[in-house]
Amino acid sequence: MKSTFKRLLITALVFLGLFELFSQLAVNWRESTGELCELAQLGLLIVTLVWVTQPVCSPDTKRVRHYFLQSLLVVLFFTGIYALFFYYSWHIRPNIGLYEEPGWVSKHPEYQKKLRERIEANMW
Repeated sequence: MKSTFKRLLITALVFLGLFELFSQLAVNWRESTGELCELAQLGLLIVTLVWVTQPVCSPDTKRVRHYFLQSLLVVLFFTGIYALFFYYSWHIRPNIGLYEEPGWVSKHPEYQKKLRERIEANMW
């Protein structure tokens, strides 16, 4: 169990770094490119979480029970990490000055207005 938490911590930190890197680079990208990078990162996160849960799910247990437990843990860890990324993205990044509005947002004035209101509401 201890190695699972170490793996989970390493995974969360690596993916937080990747998330921040893609967020900074996506400011100058088209909208779809940033979204595709985010989807690829989330897919890679799921695959990595299978690796994270390997120590907990020993093959000694019955196969169905083994796969069910591992799937449940992957879903729980993914939900937790995604919730942390969401909070980081909308609450922490704007407050520490890392948020920068992407260039494509200016082409959609109504969305830009709603986005700025949302960012302003999340300021401390």
